[in-house]
Amino acid sequence: AKADAQLSEVLSINSRYTTAEAYAANGDLQNVELTFNGETTAGTFELYQNRPNPFKGETAISFNLPASERATLTIYDATGRMLHQIERVFDKGYNSVEVKLNELAAQGILYYQLDTREFTATRKMTMIN
Repeated sequence: AKADAQLSEVLSINSRYTTAEAYAANGDLQNVELTFNGETTAGTFELYQNRPNPFKGETAISFNLPASERATLTIYDATGRMLHQIERVFDKGYNSVEVKLNELAAQGILYYQLDTREFTATRKMTMIN
């Protein structure tokens, strides 16, 4: 750690790299979540940085939703022109969307925004050829 931080704000369990799963003794799948002072982190909204970034060919945009709900992921160029939009019902927890270069008619700095009924977040990504 290089700075002071609240552990509940910087530590989370998600399925970004491997599926976050837990099983009961009888084999039933259980929810995986952290609890800090009685508050859980599983129900948080978060838009992650795309990977890889910068990207060439394709990239993955990942996010966490507090509940299964309809969300819209929109990609814009630097002038604000919409390049690509994905709208559907996503699962509660970790989600990832693959975006391919041929779906975007632009280069350079792009922005992606995730909108739900209650939350909005925007991040920047870089496309290279």
